[in-house]
Amino acid sequence: MDSPITLVQGDNRPYITLTIWDDGEDQAVDLSGASIVPRLYIKSVDTDEVLTVIEMTKINSGTGGIVRFNFPGAALEIKPGLYLGFVEVDFAGEKQTSPKPLIFDVRRKYSTEDY
Repeated sequence: MDSPITLVQGDNRPYITLTIWDDGEDQAVDLSGASIVPRLYIKSVDTDEVLTVIEMTKINSGTGGIVRFNFPGAALEIKPGLYLGFVEVDFAGEKQTSPKPLIFDVRRKYSTEDY
C-alpha cells in the first residue's frame, strides 16, 4: 500500500500537485485539450458513496500531465479516518479513471478547547 496523504479535518488550504501518468505509454498524459477536465472523486474506505468531487487545475496548460487541487469549502468536514481518491480525466466524453486510488488519512482537528 502506498503511503497515505495526511490531512486535517476541516482544513481546505492544503494544495496537492500530481502528475497524471500513462503507464502503458510510460509518459505523462497530455491534458492540454481545452475540453479535458480532470476530477478527483473522494469516498470513505467503508462505503461506495462518493462524498465529494473536486475539479483539478491543469498546470502549464496540462501538457506535462500536471494537475493541482485543494479541498474547497467543507470538503474535509468529514469524520477522521481513511479515504480513497480516484482521478478521472474526461477527454471530451471519453473517460479514463485511475486504477490505483490515492489514499488520504484525515486526522481529527484539535482546538484550544481540547486542552
